[in-house]
Amino acid sequence: MNSFATPTCATDGKLVVAFFGPGGIHAFDLEGQPRWLSATTS
Repeated sequence: MNSFATPTCATDGKLVVAFFGPGGIHAFDLEGQPRWLSATTS
């Protein structure tokens, strides 16, 4: 199991989306600005 410091990332060339486990799913543009986030629930 990886730590929360090793997110799973994906990109469509416009956004970078990262999954941080309980920290949620976060999307950033290519300049590093946050675009959206989705909180995860247990």
